[in-house]
Amino acid sequence: MQMDDMVVISVDDHICEPPTMFDNQLSGELLATAPKLRVDRNGKNYWEYQGRLKGSVGLNAVVGRPFEEYGMEPTSLDQLRDGCYDVHARIDDMDVNGIAASLCFGNSIVFDGQTFHQAPDKALALRHMQAANDWHYEEWCMAYPGRFIPLGVLPTWDMPATVAEVHRLAKKGFRAVQLNENPTVQGLPSIHNDYWDPLFKAVADTDLTIALHIGSGNPAPHASMETPIEAWISTMPLSVAQGVADWLQLEELHRYPDLRIAISEGSIGWVPYFMERADFSNWRHKAWTHSRFQDLKPSELFRRHFLNCFVDDRFGLRHLDEIGEDNVAYECDYPHSDTLWPEVPEYLWASVQHLSDAQIDKVTHGNAIRWFRFDAFLEHNRREDMTVGACRARARAKGVDTTPKSSGGARPVGDGEPPRPVTSGDVMAMFKKHARRAPGRAGLSTDWQEGAPHMDSPRVALVTGASSGIGKHVAMALAADGWWVIGTGRNAARMREAAAEIGAVATGPAPDMLAADLSLMGATLALARQVEALTGRLDLLVNNAGGMASELVLTSEGLDANFAGNHLGPFLLTCELLPLLRQTANGRPYGTVRILNTSSDASEMIPQLDLDDLQGLAAYNPGRAYCTGKLANVLFTRALADRLDGDGIVAHAVHPGAVDSNFFAGASPETQARLKGLEKLSEAEGADTLVWLATAADAAESNGDYWHKRARRTPNPTVADQAVRDRLWIESERLVRAALDRVARG
Repeated sequence: MQMDDMVVISVDDHICEPPTMFDNQLSGELLATAPKLRVDRNGKNYWEYQGRLKGSVGLNAVVGRPFEEYGMEPTSLDQLRDGCYDVHARIDDMDVNGIAASLCFGNSIVFDGQTFHQAPDKALALRHMQAANDWHYEEWCMAYPGRFIPLGVLPTWDMPATVAEVHRLAKKGFRAVQLNENPTVQGLPSIHNDYWDPLFKAVADTDLTIALHIGSGNPAPHASMETPIEAWISTMPLSVAQGVADWLQLEELHRYPDLRIAISEGSIGWVPYFMERADFSNWRHKAWTHSRFQDLKPSELFRRHFLNCFVDDRFGLRHLDEIGEDNVAYECDYPHSDTLWPEVPEYLWASVQHLSDAQIDKVTHGNAIRWFRFDAFLEHNRREDMTVGACRARARAKGVDTTPKSSGGARPVGDGEPPRPVTSGDVMAMFKKHARRAPGRAGLSTDWQEGAPHMDSPRVALVTGASSGIGKHVAMALAADGWWVIGTGRNAARMREAAAEIGAVATGPAPDMLAADLSLMGATLALARQVEALTGRLDLLVNNAGGMASELVLTSEGLDANFAGNHLGPFLLTCELLPLLRQTANGRPYGTVRILNTSSDASEMIPQLDLDDLQGLAAYNPGRAYCTGKLANVLFTRALADRLDGDGIVAHAVHPGAVDSNFFAGASPETQARLKGLEKLSEAEGADTLVWLATAADAAESNGDYWHKRARRTPNPTVADQAVRDRLWIESERLVRAALDRVARG
């Protein structure tokens, strides 16, 4: 065999979604509400969907540029090579690169389906996700039958809908579905939870392949913002090992022997040691871990279920026998910076020419066909028409131009700066600067942002319970003052209405609304990860969500929903976001970054906490449980002040007063009757002290105080007891840890 005789199928490429992708799939209101590609007044493209905006339309889509521009981030589709988003141009770019067929992930709104997962209206998101899948199959894959492996995304927030979509896709002709390698970052249970059983059964029943792409759930870590970016790039493929180790422990692999999992962009050189280490760990520890691997070795199961993919890995190919010649496939990664386009055949041949012809066929295309059940490849194409030589002959006849072209975009280092190694911080700052856009036609100006905070960008506030009541009014006041508000809520309809109201008064970025139930620790942990993914700075955390219950209700995690929602959720959320708050406070004036906890005068109505039974489960009383949670808020506030004063972060607790809102809707009839005669504040009046504490200079002159009507109020005497504050922190950690352990166990 010679280089031109190879048949090459790439099992990992990407599509930069075109603006027309929904036009032929939807009509009427569904089309009007579908994701839209917008242009701001500076000419930058961004996607808008359900009030959320997403930039980076060509995320690292630098194919066809000179190497000097590989670090530049495209800011509009016209800076991309046409093959990034046009299927006909893609076929030309495949032919000139000797690629016979390709499996294409999304690159922006469809990658991992995250855009739809984060949308408040999940019913609408489901329909739009289905339309995106239909576009992928009908307008991309079927434009050239047998040249693309159809890959779908799933609405995994709704398991019955997910199972239905798996069967629909399989019937349509899809061969694979993409899943997030770590769904806990989406607020979903871990893959070891029974929640996923119907999905794995459906995938096994339909004979589809699961595709896991690097970075979807376990992003590659980097040492610091000052570390040269090459260190991060070098270790990115290795980060996939964390997800692989997790999936290798999946019970369903023992239940469904034909379940297939493809690991994208992970490379292969590390695989032999990973299998060796997995076998060693199992041998040494299975006696006490109650491992599922008693007779079968992890390495044996790995070879049965996992396909490994590589871009350029000569070391791995020299050790193909230790990985398994049936477990390796090629990936081009077009249009990202690792792609070897248009010289894939030259680099690939240099890596595989020591192998036998049979092994070369397996690695270059045979394994891809088998693992993805891609029989359509040879049903629609003759082998002799799909060799490297034949593909390139078609490209030559068409005159496909591969000359590198300068295309512009955002730069990681400013013009005029002296040459120096580009750092992780430079790249993160570039993405964030790219995300800050001038308002477009809709007057929107925000994006998913990441990286080190730019202090000239809008201040960022997270307000829990922002879908109604005083939380909504706090969010509206901050948005009117130019803040970017990230709000949370539990009711999708109220969240949509609140987003519209907050957006209507916003003078800066449009708000983001995230669904979260803070009585669930797993959901709270996921919320923290979502916030970190959205923004590289957090100037203000308002822990406002809470409620009053009429009876004991235990959550699925074994906690009293009343105490969990009023204290444990805010406690966990705050602790998880402390690194981001500290990062934002670093180098800024004392008190610039603040934490506000909505408490109540109920905190004054009990003498002390029962630290041996914080939830009061021994003799439950809903009124006392509410008072306990509110006293815990004030104690927690003072404890935060103790710990964060040296970081320049201030924390305050607030008694907003009796507010005429839906807050007491869950309270007992007796409590509601008692409250009925009280003089009530309006929701805006109840929000006033919180807004003042968020913005007034006076609020930075002290730390750990308890406020009412913009004045300090004397708290419950037990708040002054350091031992009580410390013990509450310890007990809160214990309860949260037990709940999260229960989630992990399923």
